[in-house]
Amino acid sequence: MLNLSKKKFVIALLILLSYPMLFGCKEDAPPPIERIRALKTITVTKRASGINRSFPGSVEAVDKSSLSFEVSGNVKELRVKVGETVTKDQAIAMLDKRPFELNVQAAEAEVKRVQVDLNNKKTNLVRFEEIRKKDAGAISQRSLDQARAAYESAYNTLSYSKTQLNLALRDLEKTTLSAPFEAVIAERHVDPFQEVKRGQPIYDIYMEGAMEVLIDVSETIIENIYQGLPAQIRFSRSPDQVYEGLVSEISSVAGSASTFPVKVVIKDTGGQIRPGMTAEVSLELPSRE
Repeated sequence: MLNLSKKKFVIALLILLSYPMLFGCKEDAPPPIERIRALKTITVTKRASGINRSFPGSVEAVDKSSLSFEVSGNVKELRVKVGETVTKDQAIAMLDKRPFELNVQAAEAEVKRVQVDLNNKKTNLVRFEEIRKKDAGAISQRSLDQARAAYESAYNTLSYSKTQLNLALRDLEKTTLSAPFEAVIAERHVDPFQEVKRGQPIYDIYMEGAMEVLIDVSETIIENIYQGLPAQIRFSRSPDQVYEGLVSEISSVAGSASTFPVKVVIKDTGGQIRPGMTAEVSLELPSRE
């Protein structure tokens, strides 16, 4: 019984002593190699973007004018119609010339009368001076001074009368209204035989070619509008056709409903755009972050 226990003890001891030998002879496994994967570098940038806003507007000619007479009178002739093309210096309307011709005749008669009076005053002054030279006591100094003053007064009166004649002649010329440049008649404001005042509009004209669209921009976004801002313009008659434009003018004073008038010039009208047409203007405004 004792021998059996001793044998078990020896076997157990041998087993314990063999453990370090078994594990100590085994080589440590090498560490795993880390594989480095290639990465593609991508630079991310923020794409420029904005808010597209559309504004209704109406077309106006860049070069336009309202024509009127520089004198008052009765309209005798209106020689052109709306839509007609006129050339530079072409007569397009006339006032009744008769009252102005009478004014010229009256001014001419006044000049003649004053000229005769001046000649008489000059003759009288020369006669007094000659008598004075021959006999100093024959003509008093006072009489000589009066004759000289009468001559000078007549001379000044003649100058004034000639000025009035020139004004009457000028007014007669102003009874004809002429086109200042080659243009198209856009609108007529008066009728024949109508009495008109100086400066009252007779015709509105515009030069073909350059056109612009007038839009109203709210005060909340007017700060984002600047001259040269690109625009896209569409018209209801051809909504698929886009015209390029640029902001050309920005009013510094608000109009009705706290909106600011802004003009957008059309780069190329193609001869198809006319004043008064309605348009839609698209502007890309900076986005608010």
